[in-house]
Amino acid sequence: MTTRVELADQVLGFVRQLSPQPKKSLRDALHKLATGKADIKPLEGRLDGYHRLRSGSYRVIFRYRMDQGQQVAECIYAGPRALIYELFEQSLGGD
Repeated sequence: MTTRVELADQVLGFVRQLSPQPKKSLRDALHKLATGKADIKPLEGRLDGYHRLRSGSYRVIFRYRMDQGQQVAECIYAGPRALIYELFEQSLGGD
């Protein structure tokens, strides 16, 4: 089953500002997400229900949902591994 991948404005903006090689790698990882062949891991704790997609030193946080019988990977937040989880929690209203 193919997964439809939807990118939030934050993810699109982050990808656009990358230099060519990391941008290509991240785009490739997003395409692999659609086929289920990406480096995916479910998150735990306060981020339970979300998943992360790994591409080098970058991460994309997403969640799955169903839309008219099709699985959708809703990519919500992207950034460097060192900061992404803390920044995403803050965006959710965490302290």
